Amino acid sequence: IPDLVTPNKTSNDVSVLLGNGAGGFGVPTVFAAGGLYAEHLATADLDGDGDLDLAVSLRDSNSVSILRNDTVGAATGPTLTFASGTAPALGATLPIQLQSTPHAGYRYVSMLSLSGGPSMPLNDGRVLPIGYSGLIVATLQPNALLLDSIGLLDGSGTGHPRFFVPPLPLLIGIPFWCLGVVWDEGAPQKVGAISNAASVTIQ
Repeated sequence: IPDLVTPNKTSNDVSVLLGNGAGGFGVPTVFAAGGLYAEHLATADLDGDGDLDLAVSLRDSNSVSILRNDTVGAATGPTLTFASGTAPALGATLPIQLQSTPHAGYRYVSMLSLSGGPSMPLNDGRVLPIGYSGLIVATLQPNALLLDSIGLLDGSGTGHPRFFVPPLPLLIGIPFWCLGVVWDEGAPQKVGAISNAASVTIQ
């Protein structure tokens, strides 16, 4: 079944849409492009492991980013998913799963946003693939919305943040965006591997 990958210039990221077998595509999964103005991309098995990887040209960074297919559903970095098949209701607690096998035992930080873009650049040219929101500042420590925003990846490299949906009717129909990062004291701005961004809309 063919899939679709698109570079997104203004949000500095790449969208992967899996084919649904019925002539359409599923909800896009967004990955940071690793620089500014993702203009073109190409697919090839760049590391010889039999899986297609992505090469993304970054016009405003004067560089090319390689997003390696790690064969567990993410083009780069950890995989983050909302562990629920349905949209959450008001007052519910929604489990989130962050998985990064190579980083078992590392600290993670989860972030929550009301905006899917434009992505937020870091000092080293990478980007966080969600838009700026006051919630990001609030969720850098455990709080009433993202209950486990900081923790350790377990022995399998999996973390289990939880998102509490406040019982406020005005939130119905609003998408929330979440991502996770591996906290690395030796990395620029202490941000190590960055996950995809996942979104969920409140029912």
